[in-house]
Amino acid sequence: MESAQLHRPPTCRLSPVPMIWLFERQSEYLRYEARPAKDGLGYELVITYPGGGELVERFDDSAALSRRQKDLEKQLSNEGWSGPHGWFA
Repeated sequence: MESAQLHRPPTCRLSPVPMIWLFERQSEYLRYEARPAKDGLGYELVITYPGGGELVERFDDSAALSRRQKDLEKQLSNEGWSGPHGWFA
């Protein structure tokens, strides 16, 4: 899995377009999207759960968003999710 981490896509800090990551657990998929906020003020992290529920978190700067993404991926791993299995913009 280390080689996959070496080739990870940039976070929103480096990309003005939304980036989406996918995680899998027991044939269910969770996705999260990192994107510039729609109102142009900061960034958003959108987590979409397997049942369709959605959580939107806002951040003032890209560094805070990046920290949250790392924390979220660690949390997902601890909860038995594997991934990211792909990303797209």
